Amino acid sequence: MKDINYWIYLVYPLLLVILFAGSSVAKQDEWNEDALSLKQMKAWQGFVALLIMFHHVSQKWSASWIDKKYFVPGLEFFVPTGYVFTSFFIFASGYGLYKSVHTKKDYLKNKFILRRIVPLIVTGYVVHILFLLVRIFVLHEDMGGNKLLYYISGAQLANPNGWYVIIMPFLYLFFYLAFRFIKNEKVAFVIVLLCTLAYQIFAASFDHNEFCNLVLHDNLDNNGWVRGEWWYNSVELFPIGILFAMNEEKIVAHLKKHYVFYVSLAVLLIYPIYLISQAKFGHTYYCDANPMWDNGMTRMDRTKERFLSLICESLLPIVAVFGAILGSLKIKIGNRFLEVMGKITLEFYLVHGIFVELFCYKFGGQLEPLKYIRNNVLHCEITFALGLPAALLLHKLLHLKKKNAK
Repeated sequence: MKDINYWIYLVYPLLLVILFAGSSVAKQDEWNEDALSLKQMKAWQGFVALLIMFHHVSQKWSASWIDKKYFVPGLEFFVPTGYVFTSFFIFASGYGLYKSVHTKKDYLKNKFILRRIVPLIVTGYVVHILFLLVRIFVLHEDMGGNKLLYYISGAQLANPNGWYVIIMPFLYLFFYLAFRFIKNEKVAFVIVLLCTLAYQIFAASFDHNEFCNLVLHDNLDNNGWVRGEWWYNSVELFPIGILFAMNEEKIVAHLKKHYVFYVSLAVLLIYPIYLISQAKFGHTYYCDANPMWDNGMTRMDRTKERFLSLICESLLPIVAVFGAILGSLKIKIGNRFLEVMGKITLEFYLVHGIFVELFCYKFGGQLEPLKYIRNNVLHCEITFALGLPAALLLHKLLHLKKKNAK
C-alpha cells in the first residue's frame, strides 16, 4: 500500500460546498416549491455526475480488489456507491417521462423514439467510439480476430462504464409502449413495473461476465453486456419515479405533514441499510467470496445469493433518493457550476472515464495507460480538468447536429 495522501480527504467538504453554495433554506412552516422542478432536478443530476466521477476514480485507488501496491485509502466511500448515484438519474427519467406526458401535447405521439431514445443511443455510441479510438491509436491495443467487430458492433464495450446508455433505452421503450397504447395509466404502470422486474430477474440469473461469455464465445475482455450487479440493482427507481409522478400531489402533501418523522426515519435508516447492502449475507461486497463470481460455490448457492443481494442492494438507492427529495422540500440548491453540470450530465457521465483510465495503473484493468499518475489527488484533478471541457465540447457538437436536423 502506498503512503496516504491526506489532501484527498478535502474532497468531502469540497463536495458539500459545491452542493450548498448559493442554496437557500425555507423558513419554518414554509417549503421549497421548486423541489421537483426541472431546474432542481438538473442541479441534483449535475452534482451526482460529479460523485460518479469520484466513484470511477476511487475504483483505481481504494477498491479492495486492486493490487495492494496501487491501493491508497481516502476514497473508500465512493467505491460501492456508484449504483446509488446512478439511481438519481433513473428516478428522474421515470418521473420526467410521466410529467412530460401530462404537460406536453402529444408527447408520446410526437416522434418520441426519435427525440428521446435515439439521442441516448447516439451519445453513448459516440463516446464508445471515442474510447475505441483511444484504445487503438493511443494505446495501440491489438484488435485481431473478431475483437474489432465486437467493439464496433457494441457487443463488447470499449467504454467500461457505458452500461447506463444500453439499459435506459429499454426502460424508455417499456414506458413508451405501455403509456402510448394502453389508456388505463395504472395498467400501463404495472406493465412497466413488471418489465423492469423481469429484466432484474433475468440479469440476476447470471454470474459476473457469464452472459457476455455466452453471447461472445471467444470473448477476450469480459466487457460485454450484463456484466454484473450494477447493470440491474438500481433500475427499480424507474417505475418508482413514474409512481411518484402519478401521485406527486398526495405524496408531497403527506411528506410535508409528517416531515420531521420522515426525516428522522431517513436518517435512522440510511446507515443500517448501507450496511445491509454491503453485508451480502456474510459476503463482503467486494471480497473474494463475492457470490457474483464463480468461486467454488454451487450454481444454486450463487444464484440464491445473487437474488438476496439484489434485494439488499435495491433498498439503498430508494432510501437515498427519498432522502434527497426530503432535503429538496426544504433546501433549494443551485449555483452556476451545478447549472453547467446539469446541462452536460450525460456527456460528462460517459466521457470522463476516458481520462480516469488513461492515467490510472491500467486502462480498463488490462492495457498500459498513457501515463500512470501516482497521486490520487492529481488523478482526480486531471480527470475533471479534461473531462469537463470534453463533455462541453461533446454536448455542443451533438446539439449542433440536432439543430441542423431541424
